[in-house]
Amino acid sequence: MAYENQRLLPQHHTMIEYALQGLGVKEIAQTMGYSPQGVGSVMACAIFQDELARKRAKLEKVQHQVVASTVVQARDRLHGAAVTAADKLITLVQSKNENVAMKAIDSILNRVEGLVVPPQVVQPQLVSQDRLQLFIITMNERGLDPKRFVSSQPVPEQSAV
Repeated sequence: MAYENQRLLPQHHTMIEYALQGLGVKEIAQTMGYSPQGVGSVMACAIFQDELARKRAKLEKVQHQVVASTVVQARDRLHGAAVTAADKLITLVQSKNENVAMKAIDSILNRVEGLVVPPQVVQPQLVSQDRLQLFIITMNERGLDPKRFVSSQPVPEQSAV
């Protein structure tokens, strides 16, 4: 008949801590100065296994909470950075340098439409009525005057190539 403990002693709790750290029977025995057979017998007991499972579950719960908290913190930081970046783009829209302003406008419109395009030199261009309306709404929501960037002059038609 196998040896069965009735209660766990302090050294048994130490064995549990080592087991939770990933040490095996031989490493625990060597660390604590016991024989591998003695440590193996204690670790095979139902009361030891129950306590090990309870502590492992508690440890996993804490680790899960830490991971969840880290994910929330990262999401909050990224959201804050996105708001800061959007505010910076809005500031650049008001730039006196027309090229900088046009790049900012293009960047805003591409992000609002969900597009990701590589940076490029922005040349004055024709835009669709939908895109123009989206730009006007965005600028109005930010309290900016969209007329500053929209030309009402007709653009000469380009010949088809």
